[in-house]
Amino acid sequence: MATIVCAFYEASTALHRAAIRARSDVDAKTAWMGACGLVGVAVTIAVWLLFTIVVASSFIIHAVLYYAAVIVGFVGLGLGAAGALYFGNDMQASRPAETSGYRSTITSSHDYTRSHNE
Repeated sequence: MATIVCAFYEASTALHRAAIRARSDVDAKTAWMGACGLVGVAVTIAVWLLFTIVVASSFIIHAVLYYAAVIVGFVGLGLGAAGALYFGNDMQASRPAETSGYRSTITSSHDYTRSHNE
């Protein structure tokens, strides 16, 4: 914020000095008010133009974000379907199930094997 205020002051001061050098009969206070007003109008026009450019180009940003989200969604669907098809094949138990006692529902890599003759 301080940089913006300092830049505004420096621009106003430069304009004020130029006005005093160009016409020495002008009142210093009037030249200062005119310089501040001119810099204020210039800053307002610059900000308005910048805002217009950003708003005018926002459809590009919207399109990029929208299509990126759609592509990521389709990739997610594809990976989900591929995982469901691959891991949905029948699995065979590598050891007989225990007939009595507690058996954990958590399986390890040694509990099931997949036939690889596909």
